[in-house]
Amino acid sequence: MKKQKLTPQQYKRANKVLMTALTAVFIIFVLVELNGVQKGALEMTDYVRMGIYLFSVVITQIFVRINVEKKLAMLFMAILALANYTMLVLANGPGAMAMVFPIILVFMIYLNAPLIVIGTGASFVICVIKAAML
Repeated sequence: MKKQKLTPQQYKRANKVLMTALTAVFIIFVLVELNGVQKGALEMTDYVRMGIYLFSVVITQIFVRINVEKKLAMLFMAILALANYTMLVLANGPGAMAMVFPIILVFMIYLNAPLIVIGTGASFVICVIKAAML
């Protein structure tokens, strides 16, 4: 089957679904950071990361609604998700590495093989770095 370009209407549907799913994932990232309360008091860096995740929710909502029918919204969300995932993994325990699965699963909505391969490869590199740090 040949690769097909999405129409603006298809991008609109896919971007809205991904925006909603990523909002939920970023809120889960905040909850993972709040899990640090069990380890002791939260540090300022924890609050900064939680603020970045919440800011990501807001900026995703704004940017995607402006560019809802464009491929640019998909790329923006992919880069933002990778950056947030990197922060989460490098700042938390090994269990945080499992958060890559919901991210990759929601990006499957596009059926965009290069996007999935690049995202999976980048997350693998991040996990290898975290494993080396442990």
